[in-house]
Amino acid sequence: SLAAAAVESLLGFVALTELSLTDHTLDEVPEAALIAAAAGFPRLLRLDLSRNAGAAVTGRTISAFAVHHQQLEHLNVAGALGSASSDCVDGIATHCKRLQFLDVSYSHGVIAPDALAAVGECCAQLQHLHVAFTGNTMTAASVASIAKNCPQLRTLDLSQNPNIAADVLPVVAEHCANLTSLNLSYTTFGPIDEHLTGIVKRSSLQRIDLRNCDVSDVGLAAIARHCNHLLELRLAKNVGKPTSAGLEAIAERCPELQRLEVRSCEAATDASIAAIGRHCPSLRELDVSENSGRVADEGVLSVVRHCPKLRILRADGSFSGGKHAVTDAAIIEVARFCRKLEELSVRLTQGSVTDVSIRQIAMRCPRLRVLDVSFSDGAISGECVAFVKSSCPGVRVVGV
Repeated sequence: SLAAAAVESLLGFVALTELSLTDHTLDEVPEAALIAAAAGFPRLLRLDLSRNAGAAVTGRTISAFAVHHQQLEHLNVAGALGSASSDCVDGIATHCKRLQFLDVSYSHGVIAPDALAAVGECCAQLQHLHVAFTGNTMTAASVASIAKNCPQLRTLDLSQNPNIAADVLPVVAEHCANLTSLNLSYTTFGPIDEHLTGIVKRSSLQRIDLRNCDVSDVGLAAIARHCNHLLELRLAKNVGKPTSAGLEAIAERCPELQRLEVRSCEAATDASIAAIGRHCPSLRELDVSENSGRVADEGVLSVVRHCPKLRILRADGSFSGGKHAVTDAAIIEVARFCRKLEELSVRLTQGSVTDVSIRQIAMRCPRLRVLDVSFSDGAISGECVAFVKSSCPGVRVVGV
């Protein structure tokens, strides 16, 4: 944490264009000190005060920055507005008309829908909006204001808003033609296949997060048909029960895919993951965790043999089912083909991943930074962990 004097000392940097004071660095700074600092930095374009839970980041603080820095283009106050009010968002809208990036996520319902609508009316250059977990802020009217008045909008994050109504999605479909990133995870819209189809038809989505959404093969088929430049897809616990066929369609039509998460997803099977391996050679990150009984060595082997750019593999098992997700056979092939691997997670593999394969990872993957072998039923020894740490400097080993 910074002291008030440290914040005041920053005022000497009059040419500063970017200021980042995140992760509780302001918890011990009084509000008055930060308000005084807000008058400095005449060239400031980017301000990040996210994840500060102390008394410094308040509605008055944000309003002060908005008044003094009307040229601001990037503002991130995610997780820092718990004690603020809608007035500060109104101030942002009124004064920061050049704003291109705004993140007010985790604001605990303190922002009224009218305040967010004002952002849409005043900030026509807005390109990236993150409003995850904002309570009742997102209504059809507030989303409509953003969608209709911000034609350059590229990123929209509506995640973790369980009370949001499905009538916001047709608004997005109608007006957000330039959208490239959409996050609807952990919302409760009900079935969204029809609305999702409308959105992907009219936009050029490259990143889609549908974790815990009610989407079926119909929605996945629409993505496959219209999102041929898809880079990232995240699915998990989808109540619409998409099948292997839906994910195979994605594999065949989205060859540029780089990141795929299908944790606890019925669409994830050996057949669909093998299809991803065959058709998506640029894949860098794969999460097939919690699919015991559906994804085993066969699917993972296809990916590691065809995707040399793979950096992150998560193939955690599950406490239930009694069937292994992966075994030593697959992890040895990971070591053989994925020399640039940076993260490997094989939690809950119930003894099917042992010292034999983990030593191969250590010898052949020198860039490894994270290894999670939690709940390996004693199959990973302390001696093996020591060997990993000596072979991969800076690696963090979890679970032993």
